[in-house]
Amino acid sequence: MTDMMWTDYRHKIAGALGIPAEDQYETQFKEAFRTAVRSAKSEVLEVVKSQFDSYLTEDLSVEPIDYNIGRVDISDDVIDMIADNLDPEGSGSSRNSLYLAGEIVSRLPVSLYLEPEFKTAAAPFLKFDVTVDATKEINEIEESEDTRLYAESLRQLVDNAAINIPVTLEKYYPGRGFETDKPQIEIKLHLIKHGGLKLDI
Repeated sequence: MTDMMWTDYRHKIAGALGIPAEDQYETQFKEAFRTAVRSAKSEVLEVVKSQFDSYLTEDLSVEPIDYNIGRVDISDDVIDMIADNLDPEGSGSSRNSLYLAGEIVSRLPVSLYLEPEFKTAAAPFLKFDVTVDATKEINEIEESEDTRLYAESLRQLVDNAAINIPVTLEKYYPGRGFETDKPQIEIKLHLIKHGGLKLDI
């Protein structure tokens, strides 16, 4: 940590240490930094904390998550029963509607901004955004117009769709650790249906 503070942040913390940031003061800087941290010198620790809060968001990026959902094991009869009774897109009605919802459990010490996009080989058909707060045990994906499914998008969802999730790191919490014995992030999705179903008897 001392080496990283010298390499990446010495110009921001040198004033709090009272040591110049020029190369010839590297040894004195590192000794002063170690002494300040061990003695819990509040001014230095506050500067360090402010730098580490933004460390991940400024210096690191994460590749988007790509996952092939594949064919969902629901019979065509059930899909037809739901899809055929949904209000059409553009109707302005939400009486017979369907939404994607769920929750995200994150054990990462960093808050995230996710933009899931569901797509087929032809084109995307559903996109929304959600913030994953590292201070919350569960982050809800709530039903909204952005997560609404229509007949065609429902059929696309269950028929070999894929999901792409761009990830933006928002805030790192250095006091939190990684739970290596559990998945770092879990996304659980379900459907919420409003209105009736079409039954052919």
